[in-house]
Amino acid sequence: MAQVENLISMDVGGTFTDILRVRTDGTINPYKISNLEPDNLKQFLKRADGRVTTFLYSTTAMVNAVLTGELQNVGLIVNKGFRDLLETARLPASVGVEPGNQLPRRLIPLEYVREIDARIDHSGIEINQVNTKEVSHLVDEFKQLGVNSIVISLLHSYAHPEHEQKVREMIREVSQDFDITVSSDVLSESREYERTLSAALTSLLRPIMDRHLCFFPDNDLAELSDLWLMQSNGGVTPARSAIENPLASTMSGPVAAVIGMNWISQQCGITNAITFDVGGTSTDVALITEGVIQKKSVSDIANFSLKLSSLDVLSIGAGGGSLAFMAQDKRWHVGPESAGALPGPVCYARGGVQPTLTDANLVLGRIPSSLLGGKLSLDKQAAFDALEKLGKKRNLDAMQAAKDVLRLASHNMCGAIRRVSVLKGYDPSDYVLCGMGGAGPMHAAEVAELLGMSSVFIPLDPGITAAWGVYVADIEQDFSQTVGVLDSNISFSKISHGFSNLIERAKEWAIQHHIPLESCQLHRKFDLRYKGMTHEFTVACTNSSEMKVEELIDGTFDAFHSQFEEMTGRVWRDKEAVEIVNLRISLISNRDERIVSLPAYHCDGSEPVVSRRKVAFLSLEEPLDAPIYNRKSLIIGANIAGPAVIEQDDTTIIIPPNWNAEVDQYGSLFITLI
Repeated sequence: MAQVENLISMDVGGTFTDILRVRTDGTINPYKISNLEPDNLKQFLKRADGRVTTFLYSTTAMVNAVLTGELQNVGLIVNKGFRDLLETARLPASVGVEPGNQLPRRLIPLEYVREIDARIDHSGIEINQVNTKEVSHLVDEFKQLGVNSIVISLLHSYAHPEHEQKVREMIREVSQDFDITVSSDVLSESREYERTLSAALTSLLRPIMDRHLCFFPDNDLAELSDLWLMQSNGGVTPARSAIENPLASTMSGPVAAVIGMNWISQQCGITNAITFDVGGTSTDVALITEGVIQKKSVSDIANFSLKLSSLDVLSIGAGGGSLAFMAQDKRWHVGPESAGALPGPVCYARGGVQPTLTDANLVLGRIPSSLLGGKLSLDKQAAFDALEKLGKKRNLDAMQAAKDVLRLASHNMCGAIRRVSVLKGYDPSDYVLCGMGGAGPMHAAEVAELLGMSSVFIPLDPGITAAWGVYVADIEQDFSQTVGVLDSNISFSKISHGFSNLIERAKEWAIQHHIPLESCQLHRKFDLRYKGMTHEFTVACTNSSEMKVEELIDGTFDAFHSQFEEMTGRVWRDKEAVEIVNLRISLISNRDERIVSLPAYHCDGSEPVVSRRKVAFLSLEEPLDAPIYNRKSLIIGANIAGPAVIEQDDTTIIIPPNWNAEVDQYGSLFITLI
């Protein structure tokens, strides 16, 4: 076993914080802490202070802030005539598919936007200089508006940032009261709307990131050298870097869970997997082929289209807290609205009145009368009454209504999995469905059967998979530069010079954050598209540092043609010109202080069958009498035939009829259709 640190790896979700405590002797202890009382986490970290050398952290705070709109006001400076820049927006892919208004909401109200007369054209020629008095006047106006942060986003600054930098200097000369974000520092790529949007969100999210770091003892930037945060791209980054660019950590929670499941499943011999993470609010799914998780360069979050390098994780509003209701069109829906942690499902007895998927599972006997090892008692009668009230709208009793809620939610989950697999040309039956989160293991086998899949995998502690993901993740940082050149006009020296500049930026970043250069790998990539296309996609170069630029481009173009043909079924090779939109460099460095394999599993030696009860299954009309097993009492090699229910503190696992579960050496469950 490799030398490991005394560290804490944690994922802060909306309802619970999942923690792995890794000690220097290799001992690993999992914890699950309720977020309903924020002092719980602070007290846990305070007790650990002084004995922990490293903190690893992921959170849903960033994405939740964007989703809920709980953001402060900031000021925005743009060129004259571009006051409505953010108002132009981009229509998301959901337009025409999902009901309601799909336009993204206004991030910065127009009363907080100011124009300056300065201008640099696309070639770098200065048309109008920056006026000191004009900038000073804007500072006074922003002070009167009461904003604490200013975003500067000027035309063509991705290539010519001089004016943005000059405006920042002038503001600082007049006042030190503002946090200033310059768009060219956030995203050095073309497209003014995307760059301005990224800069605005960076400024809006920075104070939220800073507030979240107050959980950690001695929250001082000078003391955060041993704190690492998960990013959307699947790598961790030092806290200082994350504070500078919080937008890069927007999807850290869902991404951490996928990274963790990929590592765990590979330890158990699985390389082709579909991750199935069902929590309280959402279902998150991702496709893993031969151990590789797909990535994307554009992410849609709350209807904002962001140029954000991220693992390709799809989220839908289908979780344990998803509300079941009849809409005006008389159709039943489960989600995307959620009861959240407060008031939560009706059975939590915290004021919820509308039934949820959790209430349906309780009434159907699929979950026990208490959760979290008995810490959270559930009111089954209240759930029954709520579902009975819903069922009356269709002359159904509570049990029938609960079954329909389960059926609707299950098919919604199937739809998400089809979107990451079938719609991209992959057959789900060639993959193993990996259940995680609080509710993923409960629905995994039945959802798999609906999709024609025959294999399901459940790790020993599916509720803390994200904490595992942060722990095993590499250090990763992305750098990009726009070039915008067609294949007929390529300057090999310009491409070579561009990559050299990006490599120098990557090395400077590593030195700044005390990451040894000898441990870093630099991966070159191109953003490519056919001439006239709106969107580009990223293609990795052959990873050979000695390869000439000409050979590098030829090989990458060939991969681009092949990938495009595979995705679309259309052949444009030798028919359309190819444009190099951006150059990219990904810096990756392995963290040394990690265990190399999952810890060995030991059962607790108690009686595995704890009780029996009536349990409803998706494929059957009537409930069946099923044995209830305690998971931590199952021995290695134990074989459990469905129908059965396996319970543990952080989840419940349903084994339907005609399915069989077996325990491996790590305590993981392999569930197969027989």
